Amino acid sequence: MKKLRVLFFSYHGHLPQGERLRPLIESLGMELVCINEKSNPRYDRLTINDEIKKSDIVICPVDPIHTCKSNNRVTQSLSCNRPVIASPISSYLEIEDKNLYIAYSDEDWKKYLIQLRDSYANVVKLPS
Repeated sequence: MKKLRVLFFSYHGHLPQGERLRPLIESLGMELVCINEKSNPRYDRLTINDEIKKSDIVICPVDPIHTCKSNNRVTQSLSCNRPVIASPISSYLEIEDKNLYIAYSDEDWKKYLIQLRDSYANVVKLPS
């Protein structure tokens, strides 16, 4: 079975939020891809949907200091039929979708990553 691709996309200044989860993601046998305006591939509004569709799971962790964020990354990823695990900020909590998992703790991040990893073993990926 191929390694599941977990995507974090944001601006470079927020990169530590995605990288913080790398040890957990890799310990579960998955690959973390972080995309921003300085990475390769780059975060580009014209191509990001292609990167989302190449991924199996999208994560949207947010630093508790920067909680005033739009829900664009979450809704864009959900519209590409990808499950999203996100921090509990107000703009994300407003979304009701069965493929959105809100992680209130590090234990929640682990639980949802394991749950989604295990579900991929039994389910065929939805078309984009």
